[in-house]
Amino acid sequence: MKQQITTLFALLFLVPCALLADPAMIIVDAPYVKATASGQTDSRAFMTLINPNDHGHTFIGASSPQAEAVALHTHQLEDGVMQMRPLAELELPAGESV
Repeated sequence: MKQQITTLFALLFLVPCALLADPAMIIVDAPYVKATASGQTDSRAFMTLINPNDHGHTFIGASSPQAEAVALHTHQLEDGVMQMRPLAELELPAGESV
């Protein structure tokens, strides 16, 4: 359990900042991590990324020394069901949030 919590915190706080071109200029708002259910090893982290700058950024991937794999996904409501979709990259336009 302690290892899972360490992994979740690493994903939540280190991943968003580690791969941005200028991480000090991106705001991570309302971050949270879903706890793993008994018998599961995967979890999910959610947050809003705010780019207050006059130039865009591209989030190109993620990694963590605490996890075998980290993947970027988005979610969309389709036919009344929330669906996860993998992302190759995530654009952070100037002055916007995602």
